[in-house]
Amino acid sequence: MTTVRLSTEEVQVQSFIYGFTSPEAADQFQTCLLFDVLDDCETKFPPLSRHSICFEVDDF
Repeated sequence: MTTVRLSTEEVQVQSFIYGFTSPEAADQFQTCLLFDVLDDCETKFPPLSRHSICFEVDDF
């Protein structure tokens, strides 16, 4: 699954941004996504926060 590292503690997956308590936790979550599905990685490495990205045309 494609991920984007937004900061040391934030990882974007599809239309969600996951926040973690440390860069190491974000690393583990991102690495997990190379081998497992998103639901399993969320369970194994629970994020501190998760919020969706809004892609509304009116925002541009």
